Amino acid sequence: MLGVDIGAAAVKLLALSECGGRRQVEFYAMAPLPPNAVVEGQFRDVEAVGEAIRQALSGWRGRPKPAAAALAAACVRTKAFEVDAALTDEEIEALIVVEAERHLPCAIDEAAYDFEVQGFCESGPGQVEVLLSACREEHLGSRAAALVAGGLRPVVMDTEAFALARALELCRPFAGDGGDGQAVAVLDLGSTLRLLVFDPSRCLYERGQAPPVGDSVAAPGNGDAQARCRTIAKQASEALRLFGAAQPHRPLSALVLAGGGTLLDGLTEALAAELALPVKTANPFQGMSVAVRVDAEALSRDAPVLMLACGLALRSWPGC
Repeated sequence: MLGVDIGAAAVKLLALSECGGRRQVEFYAMAPLPPNAVVEGQFRDVEAVGEAIRQALSGWRGRPKPAAAALAAACVRTKAFEVDAALTDEEIEALIVVEAERHLPCAIDEAAYDFEVQGFCESGPGQVEVLLSACREEHLGSRAAALVAGGLRPVVMDTEAFALARALELCRPFAGDGGDGQAVAVLDLGSTLRLLVFDPSRCLYERGQAPPVGDSVAAPGNGDAQARCRTIAKQASEALRLFGAAQPHRPLSALVLAGGGTLLDGLTEALAAELALPVKTANPFQGMSVAVRVDAEALSRDAPVLMLACGLALRSWPGC
């Protein structure tokens, strides 16, 4: 699967392979997007996104793989609910359709949705928890159209939180194992500051916070670096405080940094000084080999930016 991360400022592509039980990075590339092509997860210029994908894909040798992209948090709704364990998948879907107003963000004929049975509930025997993900069909369609315009074949549409959780699993040996009921927080520093908490791979909490007007946390060249680091540390501290208030019995084992904002000099030190947590920079590729045509040094530098693309590239699809 080719992982395609379409952000507000750039498109990131990543391809992995597996041989002898070990993964290898085969290809990655990034291409900038024009301003306002993607705003708060909504595609305002599908053709511009497709052109950026083509530009990033120009260095790929061989036949393009089926592609996986992701829905931004602003565009997707996830909801967990309980049903009788005896229900089949078809019966669960029929229940979702019947109770569409309760479960879906829009009318059933305007929605795209999928669900997965998570397992038995602790609340009582005979009940299972179902996790539903839903969005407006237009959000799914615009992403698929952009991938097609870029010369790719879309086969999977994930959510950003699920894809990040998948990539985080590769970072856990370096970021704390999240055992003994502890969770791991991810501070995603892209066009916005976003805190996600996973335990161990399920997203327990997600909160986004806009950067200062006219600025971006992922633009390390803008403004005084030390002042920006202090601002991000204060914002992260507040986001963690809100998580602690929402889930006071969920201790955190580490804070993992992802996104372009990790390039800010002194950020790790500022966060470590502000927070009572170990702070690590994400690198899901540390246990992987690297193809000869891939610049290993550049990959290591760009690893935090490629977390979402990595999580998407890890997806599997029976038709591949």
